[in-house]
Amino acid sequence: MLCNTKPLFLYVFTCIFALSACGEKSNPVTNDAAKTPVPEPSGHQSEVKTNPVSAPSNAQTSAPLTSLQQGKRLYKRCVTCHSLEEDGRTKTGPNLYNIFGAKIAANRDFNYSNAFKQSDIVWTDENLTEFIRKPSEFIPKTKMSFAGIRKDEDIAAILEYMRSEMAGE
Repeated sequence: MLCNTKPLFLYVFTCIFALSACGEKSNPVTNDAAKTPVPEPSGHQSEVKTNPVSAPSNAQTSAPLTSLQQGKRLYKRCVTCHSLEEDGRTKTGPNLYNIFGAKIAANRDFNYSNAFKQSDIVWTDENLTEFIRKPSEFIPKTKMSFAGIRKDEDIAAILEYMRSEMAGE
C-alpha cells in the first residue's frame, strides 16, 4: 500500500522552518557592543568577529597564577585524603605535617600498607616528586589510589604550597 508522502513532507518542512525561527533574537537597540560585527579590511564580511575593545580576554582580566597559587589550586586534589595542619586529623591518607625529611610511614596514627612499612625511604623533594608523579610506580602495592600528576612544575608548585602551609604562611 503506497501512501502519499507529499503532505508529510510539507508538514515536516513547515515544522523545521517554524522551529528555525525560535533561536536567539537580536534587538539592534540593546545589542551588546561585544557582538557588534567588525568588518574585514577588504570591505566584505565573511565571518563575524567580536569587537576586541569591548570584549576583554581572560589575560586582560586576571593575572597568571603564581607557583604558590597554582600549588594551592592543585593541592585541592589531595585535601580529601590528607591534612597539612600540625594537629590535623588522619583521613583516608595520613596527615602530611612535617613530611619533608621524615622517614616514610612515620605517622603512628595511620595504618600504612606493608609496602610502606617495609621501605626505608626518606621524603626528600626528589622522592616526593617521584611519588606524586606516579605513586603506584614509586611504591608498588601502595594503598594510595591516586593516579599521579605528570608535570614537574605542577608537582613543584604543590610542594611549595605544602611547605608554606606547614610554615604558617
